[in-house]
Amino acid sequence: ALQLDPAQASAGRNRAEALFQKGDYPRALESFRALPGASGPEIQSRIAASLFQLGRDEEALGTYKKLQKSLPFDAALGEGLIYQRRESPRPAEEPLRRALALAGPAQRPRVLGVLALALVGLKQDREARLLAEEALGADPENAEAHLALSTLALRDNDLEAAEIHLKAGSSAGAGQTD
Repeated sequence: ALQLDPAQASAGRNRAEALFQKGDYPRALESFRALPGASGPEIQSRIAASLFQLGRDEEALGTYKKLQKSLPFDAALGEGLIYQRRESPRPAEEPLRRALALAGPAQRPRVLGVLALALVGLKQDREARLLAEEALGADPENAEAHLALSTLALRDNDLEAAEIHLKAGSSAGAGQTD
């Protein structure tokens, strides 16, 4: 049996991650798929994230659904982000609530912001505001939370607050996945 040098495998993974981080999603996808162990859950999650970034939502969604048992947080967040991007807040809500329940401290602010946006779409303004404010308390540059608060401020006819949050959310880059 062919043995792969662990250093080569690590270099390949690092190369794929670097491509992803610089936004070269087609090459990142190709690199992730070419890795030894590409069928493993960690690499499959990176493949799904690459597909998401490429707008290949159906493929990404299928991959995330296969990860529900092995990587439940990644699967739930990925599914929620896909529905959120489709402007489908009702189907986004359940996986985002699952992701929030599974989120660690570092992931929680991001999930709070994305869930707040979904709740804004469902006109659950009070909970959306609370979640967005909690997200900003942990991460003042949380793009999704700023965009949720911007929409809520517009609903309240508070144009000044809406503009502040819209600018902050736009500069922070909402809708990105890691």
